Amino acid sequence: MARIDLNRFRKIYPSRKKQPHFFNQTNEVKAFTVAFSSSKIQTLSIGNWNYPVVVIGQTDNVNVWISKVYREVLNGPWRIDISASSSFTGEVHIHVAEGNP
Repeated sequence: MARIDLNRFRKIYPSRKKQPHFFNQTNEVKAFTVAFSSSKIQTLSIGNWNYPVVVIGQTDNVNVWISKVYREVLNGPWRIDISASSSFTGEVHIHVAEGNP
């Protein structure tokens, strides 16, 4: 009876695949907290970044999102406008990291 090497009949993929990196691994992530008090929009200045990557989360049962990330002056500090679906009183947590160009 002949033996057949089954590894020759199928494609063998490497065991470790490359993972995408959405932000630079050398820099740390900075955390901010914004307090809403009966308002629907708040602005936060996060400082100077080359390519900011921003993630937000809320503590209450309200939808929040980043409506605008901008600079008022060239090479000035970045500002973030955070909007909410309705006026509420609570906190929104923000994480900012340096992105890849």
